[in-house]
Amino acid sequence: PDIVVASDLLYDEEAAASLGRHLAEVVLHGATVVATDPGRIDGRGRAIFTESLREAICASSDSSHELQLPSFEEHQIPEFVLDLGMNAMKYGGQVDRSVGVFVFSPADVKLNSDGL
Repeated sequence: PDIVVASDLLYDEEAAASLGRHLAEVVLHGATVVATDPGRIDGRGRAIFTESLREAICASSDSSHELQLPSFEEHQIPEFVLDLGMNAMKYGGQVDRSVGVFVFSPADVKLNSDGL
């Protein structure tokens, strides 16, 4: 199966909304989506991305059921990784110590649309 990975792209509200709409298309065509985000712009990018993804999938499906999306699951970045890449991980003076991971597959659309 195809897997599309989008990493560290939710730092702008417009980009997050656009990415959600585009990745809805790949899910509807059979690919699994994996998105990662350290929570920039106070997590608004995550919320905008998931809402845009949900709206685009619902608009393209025949389902009258509410589609429930998973949340971003938070993962701590190990200290040794932070030590190795400290300068590369800075964004506006912020050092990211964790990253959220979101995984959504075509099977999730079918299960949710059936109301299961």
